Amino acid sequence: MTGPSSILEGADGFYAVYTDNLSAPVRLREHLNTLGERWHFREGAVKARACCHYIQPFLECLEGLLSRGVDPEAIEAIHCEVPIGEETLICEPWAEKLRPSTAYQAKFSLPYALAALLLDGAVTVASFEGPARAQVCALADIVTWSPMADGDFPNRYGARVTVTTRCNDRFTAEVKDVRGTPERPFSKDEALRKFYDCALPVLCDDAPERLAEAVEHLERVRNLAALTSALRCVR
Repeated sequence: MTGPSSILEGADGFYAVYTDNLSAPVRLREHLNTLGERWHFREGAVKARACCHYIQPFLECLEGLLSRGVDPEAIEAIHCEVPIGEETLICEPWAEKLRPSTAYQAKFSLPYALAALLLDGAVTVASFEGPARAQVCALADIVTWSPMADGDFPNRYGARVTVTTRCNDRFTAEVKDVRGTPERPFSKDEALRKFYDCALPVLCDDAPERLAEAVEHLERVRNLAALTSALRCVR
């Protein structure tokens, strides 16, 4: 099977269709020059929670405010300043974000995720399983948003959150960039917590612990028997 040689850089090629960026072929060529030497996976950002990456810094802001002593039951309003460019995925259309019809839609809903954190005290894999919960949707009504004038998206995923209590006290938290980047990496314990949150519901007995141990020593083992054995212990 044959095709055009310019499928990437041609007038109707991948770059023109998907990036509309004339510098993309040059950037790819530069990457190919270091193929096998520079590992870009180390430069990626790891998500802490099972929802859209753009939502993560907003959850961090709200968690920070709660850790400072703000009573979740006293919060009357939550206002989010959203970096321009993110709103199409996590804020629009707003009516749909307030009332997601599926759990998948809820993963891309800024108000739903913040309401789940307020209601449950944490956002986990279970927060986005099954139908969107009516109780969370009702609480999502206290969330509003506006564009962030000084955001640096897509270079950074920032957030600014202001909560107002029933006593009319206002508290603001800001995150310049999302956790999990090389500049703000997770600790090993935090990474393991996320792993167990994902693995415990699907792997039985001590398989999650054995799998974590196998991955920890992956570069030094002679075969993958321990890894594959743990992966076969599915509930």
